[in-house]
Amino acid sequence: MTENTGEQHTAIAVLYVLVNNAMKHALTPGAAAQGPDVWLRIAVAGELLIDVTDPDPAFPDFDRAVAGELGRGLWGAKRLGAAITWFPADGGKTVRATMRPGLVPARRSLSPLRFGRSPSPLLRPASRSGRLRSTRTP
Repeated sequence: MTENTGEQHTAIAVLYVLVNNAMKHALTPGAAAQGPDVWLRIAVAGELLIDVTDPDPAFPDFDRAVAGELGRGLWGAKRLGAAITWFPADGGKTVRATMRPGLVPARRSLSPLRFGRSPSPLLRPASRSGRLRSTRTP
């Protein structure tokens, strides 16, 4: 068994970006029974693979999106250390973030809450360490 020792909050931030993009750009508003399929896997080489599959087969401006010319989501995920790719899948497409095990170098590190909205309004940084804590009250 391999072990991925990467930063969990960084992986969560990248996952959030991919799911958020699928929800904003690839789903038809009001259509029933649709949503992105999400898979997290550890590859044999130890990389974390984050796959988000949506029903839209096109991604015409992929290179511009990753370069940050169309927004900061995929660009931010790339800055966090993820290699972003996409490929056709089951009548739609899969956007994949591949993250190598280990810490993200400080020069590339961004707060997961800095380049987009919080993955959940109930989660806020507990400290400068980036650990998340619940802010839900009973």
